[in-house]
Amino acid sequence: MEGGIGVQLLWEFPLLLPLALYEGTKRLCCFEVVLCETQAKGEMSYHHRAPLGMVEMNPETINAILKWVAFGCFLEWGLIHLMAGGIVLSGAFKGDLAKPLVGICEAAPQSLKREVENTRKWSDLNVRILIQHGFNLFFVGIWSLLDCYFVLQLNRWSFFLSLWPWMADVAYFIAIDLKHYGSVVAEAQTYIISTALVCTAFLMKEKFEVSPVEFYVCAAAPCGLILAAIVNKVVACVHGQQKEGAFVEPEEDY
Repeated sequence: MEGGIGVQLLWEFPLLLPLALYEGTKRLCCFEVVLCETQAKGEMSYHHRAPLGMVEMNPETINAILKWVAFGCFLEWGLIHLMAGGIVLSGAFKGDLAKPLVGICEAAPQSLKREVENTRKWSDLNVRILIQHGFNLFFVGIWSLLDCYFVLQLNRWSFFLSLWPWMADVAYFIAIDLKHYGSVVAEAQTYIISTALVCTAFLMKEKFEVSPVEFYVCAAAPCGLILAAIVNKVVACVHGQQKEGAFVEPEEDY
């Protein structure tokens, strides 16, 4: 019974987290509403009073914070991937794939990295595929920088225009992070781009007539990736060990 409840909570967590974040923000940043009568007209007016020790914030201020957090996340993610694309392309066009491969999988076991570094000649098929990957990194970095504009000049499709960088990071998470081959900086990009999308989803909800289903799906997707990244790290700590900077399964006794 308890196991079933645990599985249900794990399944529902990505759907409940956006609502919890939204309600928590309202409660922490917004306020007791105090009713007072104006003596002149006898009309009711509403005044916001922040709890003791808190700074009073109105919805416009909260939206501005969400907007600039998303802007900063898109900007950082875009610049990182522009740089990564340049590094991959510089090695790939020279036919030397060791530097970009080791750079992408910085936390891989030393034995794997030595194997790559000791490769004297690469097939042209490997070279062309890595050239394609380098351009993909470069272009998705440019698009993330364009997302900075889309979030500042919000329109009805800003969230969907921001999906490409996040989906690229999902692919990275599946290919690299699940094997624990990426560096700490690379792993952090998953949280950064997901935070950008969560903020954008809340901004869309506040400004446009977004249905509850659309909002929860849009907010739950990046929250789900954050949850997956956290679970991946917890599993690494519980069921594995860190050796030479990379995750390896515990050795079995024979």
